[in-house]
Amino acid sequence: MLKLILGAFFSRFLTAVLNFGTIIMISRKLGPEGKGLSTILLVTLVSVQMLCDFAGGAALVYLSPRFRLRTLLVPVWIWNALCSLGLMVFLMIESDHLMHPLAWQAAALCFVNASFSQHVHVLNGRQKFNITAGILLFQAMTTAGLLLLFLLDTPIIFDYFYALCISWGISWMISLMALWNTRDTNLPSFSYKTDLKRLFKNGAANQTGHLLQFLNQRIFYLFLPVYTLGIFSNAVALGEAMWMIAGSIATIQYGKIANMQGRQEAALLTARLFKATFWLTLAAVICVALIPGKLYELIFGFAFSHVKESLVGLLPGVLFLSGYLIFGHYFSGTGRFSINNYSIALGVIVTFAAFGIYHLVEHIKPNEIVASRITSLANMSIFISIFIRFRRDSGIPLKDLIPQFSDLGKIRYWLQKSM
Repeated sequence: MLKLILGAFFSRFLTAVLNFGTIIMISRKLGPEGKGLSTILLVTLVSVQMLCDFAGGAALVYLSPRFRLRTLLVPVWIWNALCSLGLMVFLMIESDHLMHPLAWQAAALCFVNASFSQHVHVLNGRQKFNITAGILLFQAMTTAGLLLLFLLDTPIIFDYFYALCISWGISWMISLMALWNTRDTNLPSFSYKTDLKRLFKNGAANQTGHLLQFLNQRIFYLFLPVYTLGIFSNAVALGEAMWMIAGSIATIQYGKIANMQGRQEAALLTARLFKATFWLTLAAVICVALIPGKLYELIFGFAFSHVKESLVGLLPGVLFLSGYLIFGHYFSGTGRFSINNYSIALGVIVTFAAFGIYHLVEHIKPNEIVASRITSLANMSIFISIFIRFRRDSGIPLKDLIPQFSDLGKIRYWLQKSM
């Protein structure tokens, strides 16, 4: 398992570096306002993708080993097409939207993005972790390379959109070929009469959590001015880049647990992976906190001088949410997607409550620094809630779940011996 996790981590690390390069290019060429507009562009596409994921989504990791490939993907593609057409109609009507002139192109890109994400989930469910890591790395590399080429001429906001169209399209084709090589006629066919409800039930339960988490992490994108949003979104991107550690471990954990039979075995694996994730993420958080703010100003440009302050406010939440990812994937891997939703819903409540209190007391909208602190507070509440639920479900003693310094010498052993 250690080899799989390291492969996933290095792939995610290189992907994060390339995505970071994309952020730098947009920030330096288009400034904070341009970065804010490109964020709105991406959020629009991702928001519809989250609607598409109600048909399976990340729950496809759980369903993938249980059904024949073609019969599972057809209903998912049909749902994606319907949601993408909905986006096209919306953009055609909403003349003030940034992507109004590119309504049908945005709909096509939305379908490609949503189905590509679902292809990755299916491949992970069939434990093709190295293949998915390679495809995601290729996608990030292609996006960064094309964007650099486009921005060398006369930089415009839609350069990012065109780069995504090409890189996502090529990646979609590669993922389709990878799926073809995993087809298995020995698995039962997906039945529209008996299994379609299960697809949407599992997908809806899982995706409700993703929507709530998206709302929790991105709610301030709706309230911050475009200029401030450009700064805050960079801090968020830097903070979330550290989730590559937890994400790499959780990806392998999810695929492994989805193919396990017993919950106790899955719970013991999760407890060990949580401790390993905590210490590795803590080390990353400390390193990032020590980086001087002038470096971010040097990288992004003079206008991004407040990125460090926003990032420091986000770091505690990064650590807490890394722990949530491990416990949350335990419940997802055992097919109990809705349990995670209660914890994330608590985080959303904390976010809105803190936002409301600040607004009532200060009588102004929160800035990027306050937004980062509220986000961390919400992430802390999410972690505490899921920790308590895991403790009750697994029956593992509390002392065996609390990270200790003695764990540091066991991390490599745990990752090597876990499956």
